[in-house]
Amino acid sequence: MNKILSQDEINQLLNSYKSQRTTDSTGEDLREIQPYDFKHPERISKDMMRSMRTIHEGLARSMGTHLSSTMRQMVEINLLSMDQVTYAEYTMSLPEMSCLFVLSTEKGGGSVIVELAPQFVLYMVDRLLGGTGDVLTEPREITVIEQNVISRMVNQLVLTLNEAWSMIFPMEFVRESFESNPQFVQIAPASETVAVVFFEIRVKAYTFPMNICIPYFVLEPVLPYLTQGRRLSMERRGDRELQATIAHKILCGELELKALLGRVNLSLEDFLSLREGDVLTLPNREREELELEVGEKVKFLGRPGRMGQRKGFRITRPVDLLEDPIYNEK
Repeated sequence: MNKILSQDEINQLLNSYKSQRTTDSTGEDLREIQPYDFKHPERISKDMMRSMRTIHEGLARSMGTHLSSTMRQMVEINLLSMDQVTYAEYTMSLPEMSCLFVLSTEKGGGSVIVELAPQFVLYMVDRLLGGTGDVLTEPREITVIEQNVISRMVNQLVLTLNEAWSMIFPMEFVRESFESNPQFVQIAPASETVAVVFFEIRVKAYTFPMNICIPYFVLEPVLPYLTQGRRLSMERRGDRELQATIAHKILCGELELKALLGRVNLSLEDFLSLREGDVLTLPNREREELELEVGEKVKFLGRPGRMGQRKGFRITRPVDLLEDPIYNEK
């Protein structure tokens, strides 16, 4: 095609190109350029990371309260940050002398790592065995006896982690093993993306690191539940289930009912002089309504009687505290 464009046609093409660009008054392009790291692609969106942050902030608060009561001193756990790295980078960042607890889950089809500082484990062992914990020992390998001493704390950590995730998705973590050398722990391929949650544990003037490593393939079945819409629906469903559970427990609770034949006031002297065969005169008339107590509160009035071989009580009316103000004091 050898057609030559006229000047008007050229101007129209230039104007249509300029109209497609979004610019401000200074002529600069308003479109924001987002950096993309091909070596470390972010497979978990920011919205999902925010949901995970909320989950683990609840874990930090619950575990801080539990450790404070167990160690009999103030323990504070704070969530510092979250990051996405490869599993090889995560293992390379761990010290040679580590304290690694491997948790498995059938829901996600894999395992996660909870890493505690050996100094904190030794500090906690010293406190649990009656020590003051004032002197920190050098990091060393945790013995089997020391592992058994802190086993209750680790089990509580797993339980709290399950409770924190239960509002989003029941992960059902189970304690699997303990390792002190990161090279012996292989829960994911070296190039696999993992989400790492970093915590700090504050006790007195000491600060200890703690982190949780979750491979992407463990999170993959859970990711749809981490979006904002699904998260809100799960929270509402959790609230309804909690309300239904509380209502069921209340309805199944037992209440003690007492039908009172009457009340009489005696002095201590008359009470001590009571003997078999004595008659107490009650203020109630023969056909007067009697009180029926529910949980030590008068709720109904009625009359006693018999139903076959059993004694019974027929309710005639409920007690209205406005009409019967005398029952406000009972």
